[in-house]
Amino acid sequence: MSDTDLAYIAGFFDGEGSIFVSKSKKQYFLTVSISNTNLLVLESIQRIMGGGISKSPDKRENCSQLFRLRLYCNEAKKFLERILPYLKIKKEQAKLAIEFQSKMEMGKLTIPKEEQEKYRIQINSFNKKRKKKSW
Repeated sequence: MSDTDLAYIAGFFDGEGSIFVSKSKKQYFLTVSISNTNLLVLESIQRIMGGGISKSPDKRENCSQLFRLRLYCNEAKKFLERILPYLKIKKEQAKLAIEFQSKMEMGKLTIPKEEQEKYRIQINSFNKKRKKKSW
């Protein structure tokens, strides 16, 4: 894959993507998501980076169908590692997410739940609406 392709995906992800850590009853896990109405763009990213695409339910009238590409855990980490040099807006969040997943790969039993929760709060805090910053 060319640097141009990675830069395009990173730019698209900076605008349309999200990084978060979810918590189920038994575990914490990294999720990377890109939402868009253009299925063809998401399918082209999926062919390169993996993940799964689903339709997002939208009950609003006169709205285009929304699709979501998601990658989890190690696949999400690999995605972020590949586009990291080209990210602008989500670079710091991506670094933290990569660090979190690297620790999880070592074995979630060795990482206290309290530390996992701190990562979850810190990573997810980037998703709150903020004033736009120039890069």
